[in-house]
This record gives sequence, C-alpha cells and structure tokens, in this order.
Amino acid sequence: MIELAMEAIDRGGEVAVRVAEIAKRSGTAITSIYHHFGSRDGLVEAAQTERIVRSYREGLERFRRGFGTCRSRADFRDLLMGEIRDRNSPGRARIRLARVHGVGAVLGRPRLAKRVGEFLDRIDQDLADLLADAQRRGWIRAEVDPLAASQWFSTVVFGRVLGDIGRKSWNAAGWLDITVATIDFLLLRDERDSKARPVRGENAKAGSVAGSGRPKAPRGASPRRAAKLATAASSPRRAGTSTRKR
Repeated sequence: MIELAMEAIDRGGEVAVRVAEIAKRSGTAITSIYHHFGSRDGLVEAAQTERIVRSYREGLERFRRGFGTCRSRADFRDLLMGEIRDRNSPGRARIRLARVHGVGAVLGRPRLAKRVGEFLDRIDQDLADLLADAQRRGWIRAEVDPLAASQWFSTVVFGRVLGDIGRKSWNAAGWLDITVATIDFLLLRDERDSKARPVRGENAKAGSVAGSGRPKAPRGASPRRAAKLATAASSPRRAGTSTRKR
C-alpha cells in the first residue's frame, strides 16, 4: 500500500493518492487501509516518510560498504569524492526532487515532521560514526567535529537539487569542483604533508612593512607621523627623482 501511494505521489503529487484505487490495486479492503494508517493523510505521511528514508538510506549503506574496504587515507578520499560525484549525477535528479518534496510535506504536519526529523538525526549520527572512525585512523583532521561534518555534508548534498529545476545557467561541473575542493580543504587537509608557506614579506628589508617595501613607522611615532610615512610610501615617484629636499 505504501509502495502504491509512493507511485501515486511521484506521478501526480499527494492529490493523486486515492484510497479506493490503492485498495483495489493492492487487493486490500478500504477498511484495512484505514485500520493500518488511521486516515488517508496517515497513508500519505507514511509514503512521504518512506520516500525520504529510501533516498538517504541507500546512499549511506553504499558508503558504509565502501568504508569497509578502505585501507588508507587515499582510499577514503576516493570513496568520499566518489559519493560526491554520484550525488551530483544528472541520473539522480528524480531522487533529489522526491527528497525535497518529502521534506516539504512536513509543513503543517507535526507528526510527520517529528518522524522525519528523528530519521534524519539517525542518518547524520550513522555517518558521523563512520567519519569519527576515519578520524581515529588519521584520515580526517583531528579538530573536525564528526557530527557537524556529517550534518554539513547532508545539507550540501540536499542543496544540489537547486540545479534540477530547469535552470539553464546551472554549472554542475563548477558545483562539483568547488564541493570537492571544499571537502579536501576542510576535512582531508593534512598539515604534515603541506609545505610551509613563506611568511609574506619575510625577505623584505628591515625597517619596512612585511611584503610591502614601505618604511615602517618608528615605535612610539605619533599617528600624524605614521600617516605621513604611509602617504609618502604610497605616493608614486617620478623616475630619476627623489623626495629628499635638495
């Protein structure tokens, strides 16, 4: 019955869910549907919940299986980036839209909102547990909060649906590049492997502001004196001339 209700919602929205039709197609008495779900809206809520559950659970289970095969930081990165690319694929547009439709259905339905919220909490925590395991193995930066990272990841993936509503300007490749770079930087960056960046102006002459070549105001100089030095440093000089009075 839930499956038939989901099909009806996918086909024509919630208004397409007709108890009599579902009872006929499922070979179930109408009274049985009301017994199980309480009302037509109860059936709709159950169908909407299942749509959300399926859209998230399948991805999490795939990620869990992939995580079990990871043996190195590189393996984990490949797994994470593979998930991002899969979630970005045009073939998943219908799943993304169904997820948004299901989440939107909680409006004015506190019981459904509670049910969906509890499920999403479990999904976030399950992913956070995997990220925490990766963190213990040194594959994720130590200062990252696994649960916050899990929730952030979910919102990034959820937001991808904005490119599925017929927008000609949507840059899917650009979205993917930025998302991959952000995850690399925020979660996977290994400070031990990064080369120390030179401090700006470290080769500048003494007595100048680092990296600018400007004269540095003496310690204790008045604000007026400091402002004059800054103005003199920023003023263009003519070739072959000097600001020194002759």
